[in-house]
Amino acid sequence: MINILVSGGFKDGDPEKSPKTEGFARLLGKEVIKQGHVLLSACLSSFDRVVAEGAKEELEEQELRRRYRKSHYRLCISQPGAFS
Repeated sequence: MINILVSGGFKDGDPEKSPKTEGFARLLGKEVIKQGHVLLSACLSSFDRVVAEGAKEELEEQELRRRYRKSHYRLCISQPGAFS
């Protein structure tokens, strides 16, 4: 696990800023978390915000998957004779 600083920006209100650019920033934040690293950010620009939102979304998705695995596991072991 490493700390990864992601910092940058794009001009707010810039017509050149496409949904692809914003999608890339969101995906970048998700991927940092998905790979097991720590996201560092100054959160000073809208780019930083979008990257942080992507990281947050990935953390929430991981928590949902973790809860599902735990509940699924509990269901299996709670059935009589499941492991006999």
